[in-house]
Amino acid sequence: MDYSTYMTVPTALQFREEAGGEAAIMKYNHDLAYNGGKRMAEMFGTDIMQDENQIGSMVDVRLPVNTPDDPNLNDEWWIDEQLYNHTETYSSVYKHDGRWYTRVSAQIYNDMSDFEFSARHFLDICNELNGSPKQDSSANVITTGINMQFFTLVLLLLMSAWM
Repeated sequence: MDYSTYMTVPTALQFREEAGGEAAIMKYNHDLAYNGGKRMAEMFGTDIMQDENQIGSMVDVRLPVNTPDDPNLNDEWWIDEQLYNHTETYSSVYKHDGRWYTRVSAQIYNDMSDFEFSARHFLDICNELNGSPKQDSSANVITTGINMQFFTLVLLLLMSAWM
């Protein structure tokens, strides 16, 4: 049995404490989910499903699809064929009450640029689906920010634990 994953627990707990503790992390995640969802909806010209008080760390954003009843659209088409195969990203997509939504999660290692990055990918997909031209190709540029800093920090901490 490989016990190496257990060796990361003290470092992960230390990171969470240094990030302000559980309450601060939950507040950060909530605020980012709400504001990130609102930003995506603004970019789409749509709305979010929930009121702010109904959001924990996830938000549902309506996608700008002009033909939601197209029989070729299904969850697998969105997730497998469009998101993963073309953008190497993942986001849950589902249809509710005749409209398509994406459910986006906020974590301590995300920031607003991650929501904008995802929104640009969805806009490209929806614009193509709606017969509109794609936006600029900046959606394919990987953002550098807190994600890279976080993973670099974790990697360095893990390496120091092994030495």
